[in-house]
Amino acid sequence: MRPSLAIRARRALVRLLPWTAALLLPGCATSWRGPRTADEAALARPPLGERTVLDHRLDRQRAGAPAGTSGVAALATGEDALYARLAMIELAGRSIDVQTYIWDLDHSGRLILGRLLAAADRGVRVRVLLDDTATFRNERMFAAVDRHPNLQVRLFNPFRTRPGDTWVERTIEFAADFRRLNRRMHNKQWIFDGGWTIVGGRNVADHYFLLAEDLNFRDLDLLAAGPVAADSSAAFDRYWNSRWAVPIGDLAHARDRRLARARRALERFEASQERIPYASRPTPETAGAAFDRIVPELYWAPVELLVDEPGKVGESESTTSVIAERLRGETALLGEELLVEVAYLALPEATTDELARLVERGVRVRMLTNSLATNDVVAAHSGYVSTRRRLLEAGVELHELRPGGHDTGRFLHPSRRSRASLHSKVLVFDRRHLFVGSLNLDPRSVVLNTEIGLFVDAPPVAAEVARRLERGYDPAYSWKVELQTQQVRTSGGPIERQRVVWTGDPERPLRTREPRASTWRRLLAWLLARLPLESQI
Repeated sequence: MRPSLAIRARRALVRLLPWTAALLLPGCATSWRGPRTADEAALARPPLGERTVLDHRLDRQRAGAPAGTSGVAALATGEDALYARLAMIELAGRSIDVQTYIWDLDHSGRLILGRLLAAADRGVRVRVLLDDTATFRNERMFAAVDRHPNLQVRLFNPFRTRPGDTWVERTIEFAADFRRLNRRMHNKQWIFDGGWTIVGGRNVADHYFLLAEDLNFRDLDLLAAGPVAADSSAAFDRYWNSRWAVPIGDLAHARDRRLARARRALERFEASQERIPYASRPTPETAGAAFDRIVPELYWAPVELLVDEPGKVGESESTTSVIAERLRGETALLGEELLVEVAYLALPEATTDELARLVERGVRVRMLTNSLATNDVVAAHSGYVSTRRRLLEAGVELHELRPGGHDTGRFLHPSRRSRASLHSKVLVFDRRHLFVGSLNLDPRSVVLNTEIGLFVDAPPVAAEVARRLERGYDPAYSWKVELQTQQVRTSGGPIERQRVVWTGDPERPLRTREPRASTWRRLLAWLLARLPLESQI
């Protein structure tokens, strides 16, 4: 008979007591790290005679480009984002580096991992750096593929508890070592042959690629090539070689490291799955044509990589990030317009005051974020509620995504049962400069997590992304949020108050409650908004 939950909890507590006590003693809560490993670096571009397919494509694309510029293109739909990754995996001939916060082993996650294993088989060096938040269920597969001599997996800021332990043990560890484990690596970047990089908001899961049955994200990545890709490689190396990145083989149980079994499982899955049509997805034979279709041309312009250092997770007193400071400085220089599309929005009063001053001097500020109905993290919405009213009072034009506000692709389409959610992190400055990355506009991204993004000085690309953001303001995609003045009778006579309303719904032109959200969601958001969670959202 399986032991009761109470017995299992007591056993877990007994196993964890020795190091839990040490962590809780004053002055003893230090970060745990694995054995120090030898530093590794991105593989340099070889002489002309040994160039890869991607090297030659890069040389052709940048012929005649101004010195010091990088090529850039937007990956707007989930389909393009998935197929660009698959095509570049097939075209890579030297190295592939992947850094991400979440990697689910669903349809897209297993397909991508299987293609990375195939790339390792043909001699490509593959390095995968995962934050350890979401690996608990999937660690065995990653530990198995790590046995391949050309494929390495490391976990960033790892837990001590591993698969085989219980969720109770992991929860106790998180509480005992909260100051360290609450800080996560939220970066998302892919680097191919050291010359191409994809940076943006997408993790690896069906939700990001229009494949999920229940919820699909509206998101954005940038594909870039040239000097900024070298910067991206250098940033990856700093994380990979940091004391926070631990080889998964030093953590996983020996029984989990069975490469042959993992290979068979991935091959069987790829042969049988139908969610990603074989006829449309990039294969070794069609990767070049697929890549040309997705990215026919790059625009060459100054592109800057903005990235937190890995040691940010160990800073107990950090209050901001290099990315946030750069974006704040750019905002102060605005002359006409700021467009923002961000999943989680919880701004301090000082920032909303800055936005109010922008509006006062004639700068138009428009923002799109999640509604309560579309937010995948209700706690994040609870932190947004107070920001929402202050933004409206500041004169910001605010929109919230509708559950039906989906993007779609040529071959991949969201399920009819799926609801849309926003996951983008995009800012467009005067339709000239553009930021795309992993940074949400909330305290967690600014203070606690490490983040990454690209800052682009390319008016044509900024204008293209601005048009995409403007489509999100259409009533078919979002509600407009406004303040409405109403008279309220009181014992002292009628007074005027302002309430938040949602407009633009063809079915109900004016809504006075969070639209399309269940009673349970409203209640949960109301309760969470009254807890002291501002710094954690």
